[in-house]
Formats: sequence, C-alpha cells, structure tokens
Amino acid sequence: MGTENRILFYKGIIEYKIVNSLIKQLQDEFSKRSLPIQLYKKALVAMIEMLENIYKYCDAGCVEKIDPKYLPEIDIRKEGDKFILMAANPILVESGKALHEKLKELTKFNHAEVLEVYKKTLMNGMFSDKGGAGLGLLEIARIASGQITYSFQPIDAEHEYYTIQVSVN
Repeated sequence: MGTENRILFYKGIIEYKIVNSLIKQLQDEFSKRSLPIQLYKKALVAMIEMLENIYKYCDAGCVEKIDPKYLPEIDIRKEGDKFILMAANPILVESGKALHEKLKELTKFNHAEVLEVYKKTLMNGMFSDKGGAGLGLLEIARIASGQITYSFQPIDAEHEYYTIQVSVN
C-alpha cells in the first residue's frame, strides 16, 4: 500500500505526551484531506482506546526486556471509503489471557448485541482492578464497521505481541 494511504504511523514507547501529538497529527491529516468530521470522530475514538490499551498493558519496563522490533505501534490507513486502524504492543502472557477471553467473547456479538452490552456496562458502572469498566474494547466494537481482528504472537516465555485491527467508515 502506498504512503499516500497512510494517515498516521508511530512505533515506540507510548506516553501521554506522545498521545497528544498523535491526536494532533490525526486531526491535521483529516483536515488536510478534507475528510468528514464524523469519520474523524470515529477514528479518533478508536485510536484513543487503542492507545489507552497500549498504555495500560505495556509499560517501559516491559519494552526494555524484549527485542525492539516488538515496540508498541499504531497505524492508520485509508482503504477506499474506510479506515483501517491497527495497534500492537508487547503484553505479559498472564495479562494476555484475560484480554484474549474478553476479545473472544466480544467478537461473538453482532452489532446490536455490542450496543446492548455497551449500554448495560455503562449503566452498571462495574470497574475492574485496573480502573476501567471494560468500555474500551466495547467502544471500539461499537464504532467499528466490521469485526475486530486480533492476534497474540509469542515473544518469549513471559511476553507476547498483541495486535488488534478494526475498520471504520
């Protein structure tokens, strides 16, 4: 795919100052290309949720212990009338187990079921030990124009490389 289709790409440690820079870059690219504001909002929400997951599951200590080719990354590309958002990061195998189960369950739902679970989660306000109510992945699924795809690639005995991809239009 040509670079003219790339909206945003970053590979490295994710910190809040980087997140702010990426948000600005996304806004600038959508503005420069005169893309619809509704599409920008969907891409922005999905990107922020993906970046928050990277931030939550991958600290600097995690990155220091593994090969640099497994640094966290975010990639947003335009393909026809849709945008493909992909995020990847190293994750502890132990943390990956719960995340894998959440994703496996989430990808079983159709769009109407995702909306129903999202509403119930909002209403119940049940928070996990990491501080979230599990809304991030639900938010991504809610605005996605198709299924979430994901994978967990082994890195070593303690880590795996988690990748999530979604399209919005």
